Order: sequence, then structure tokens, then C-alpha cells
Amino acid sequence: MRRRDFLKACGAASTAVLAGQTVGISQTSGDVPFDDELVFLLSDVHIRPGFRTVDAFASRIETLLAMNPRPRHLLIYGDLSQFWGKKEDYLVLREMMRPVEEAGVRWDLAFGNHDRRAPFFEVFPERVQSTPNVPGKYVSIVETPRADFILLDTLVEGEGDGAIDEQQRAWLEKTLAGYSKPVFVGAHHPVEQTGLAEMLAASPVVAGYIFGHHHNWLHVVADGLPRLTLPSAGYFWDFGYVVLRFIGDEAVFELKIVDHFPDLGEGKDANPPEEPLPKWLDVVHRKTGEAFIVPLHKG
Repeated sequence: MRRRDFLKACGAASTAVLAGQTVGISQTSGDVPFDDELVFLLSDVHIRPGFRTVDAFASRIETLLAMNPRPRHLLIYGDLSQFWGKKEDYLVLREMMRPVEEAGVRWDLAFGNHDRRAPFFEVFPERVQSTPNVPGKYVSIVETPRADFILLDTLVEGEGDGAIDEQQRAWLEKTLAGYSKPVFVGAHHPVEQTGLAEMLAASPVVAGYIFGHHHNWLHVVADGLPRLTLPSAGYFWDFGYVVLRFIGDEAVFELKIVDHFPDLGEGKDANPPEEPLPKWLDVVHRKTGEAFIVPLHKG
């Protein structure tokens, strides 16, 4: 099967699955109802004018907007830009996000190592926080009926790895101490690079940690902390998205993988071959529909 035919079939199947019933439906945008308990998760978008990641991101957005009911929230866990925060990357992203905003979907983000704060805020001035949670950082809280999401800022400009400084750590510790509702903490980088794993595992309200960076769907419970790695929207390795539903007392993260293209060391301009290797297609067939189920309450 040629790659374009395979991807078309995967997209049609995903749209059909996502048209099923969910709970928590509230107000509508046009004729499409919203589900406040449905969250669409993306990471590692790597937008660059004229590159294949633009088409991939457009496909993810089309899937989001075709859902019925429609998720109330879209969360993007970093690396929105490809070329380290070039303004041109964010200008393309600005246009691509207009249909999302016009549809009434609320979106938020965490910065990744490919991002830069100043050019992002130049293109998205409405994202500048008048009273930032942490000065000099973009840290946000997204509320949903069943659980909230804290998106941290692990960007260290000029470095590939991420970090959390003492000011952000202190803010998070104080914020979690005042929480009674389940919360998923997340950022672009893995928790090992933040130094927060012990704090998060010990918190009675933290249900898990969500991140990107590795471009692979992975999930594990380690040292008492559920950890979920999101796929790339369409750059290297797993291409796809994750849909989160709250069912009973659990958060169900379901993977929708639409392609798989390993980084073969051919450079960041590499494009997938028209005839994908069978072992790559096997990854898609094996992983799609996988779910990571996380209890909202500990104990």
C-alpha cells in the first residue's frame, strides 16, 4: 500500500471512531456540541513554512474540528516552531490556529526547546499574561470539570534539555498544596529533567505527568507517578494525537497514530518515502487505539 493511501484510510477510520458518543456535553459552536470533558492533546508540531509538518498539523486540526461532540480544549506540549522560534514559523501557526479559535476550542501550550518566547509573544500578543504565575515564564492552568492541567515552562533557550528553576518549583509546590481537585502536571520535557518527580509522586492531587519531546507514544507508572509521552503531530517517529476522556473515576488517554517515520540520521529535512517499510506500518497498526488509563484519585 502506498503511503498516501494508507494515511487516507487511517484518517477516515479515526474520524469515524471519534464521532461516537461522550459525556459532559455543554454549549455548542454552530451545530456542533462541545464536550467539556474531552481534551485533544498534541506535541512537537515543528511548524516551518513549506515543510511537511504544516500539512501534518493541518490534518490534526481537521480531525479535531471534525469531532462531534467537539473537545472543549486543545493542549499543545511544545516545539510549536521548527527553527528555534523563527517568527515566520509562528506566523504560519497563527493562521493555522484561526479555525480552532473561530470554532470556540480553547487552546493552550507549553514551550519546547525549539521555541523562543519573544517571537512567539510578538505573534501571539494575547498570550502575554498580565500577571504571570511565574515572572519570565509561561505557566498556565487549564480547568476542566473533572481535573485540571498545569502546563509548566521547561524551556532553557539555546539548550536541548529542559529545566525548572527554583521560582517555578516554589510556585508549583504552593499551588499544589492548595489544590483538592485532581491535576495533571505537564511540560515539554520529561519529568527527569525537571527534578519534580518526587514532589509530584508525593502530592495527593497529582494524577500524572504529561510531556512530549521524544516523539513517541510511551506510558509508564514509575516511582508512584504515571507518566505519558505524547507522539509528534507529524515530524519524526510516531505521528498522531491523543484524545483524553474522563470515564468514571479514570482518565482515559487514547492514542490515534496515523504514521511512523524514524529519524534515520538523514537530516531534519528528510521526508518519508512513498513506500513505507512494512515494519513502520506494523508500528501504526500495533499502537493505534492503545489507551493509558489513569485513576484520578490516589489510594
